[in-house]
Amino acid sequence: DAVLQSTPNSTVGLGSMSPHSDDPEAQRRARQRAWMAQQRQREEELRAQAREQRQEQQRLAREEQLRLEQLEWNENQRLFEERRRMELEQDSRLSFSKGARTQQELYEQQREQELYEQQR
Repeated sequence: DAVLQSTPNSTVGLGSMSPHSDDPEAQRRARQRAWMAQQRQREEELRAQAREQRQEQQRLAREEQLRLEQLEWNENQRLFEERRRMELEQDSRLSFSKGARTQQELYEQQREQELYEQQR
């Protein structure tokens, strides 16, 4: 990137001298100004790169945080559903065993009733 610097009596590009000035001091100052302008441009480019890198790192960190939160939510949801399924199974086993006891009790009552009637 050649940076052009103009002075009233010379135009200097990096590494090239203008034929418009024979003054070595003016040429030196022109080269120095061009070099400083190029340094400022490089510094600005580096600052912009650093800013972009920081923004990208922040974006990646936010994505990772969201990914971890999603994993945690999924695990909590899985545990909740598993606990609920176990509770439902337990409830149905209790209902079934309660119902079976009731059926057994009914059967025994009927049997006792039949035996009682036979003895009469």
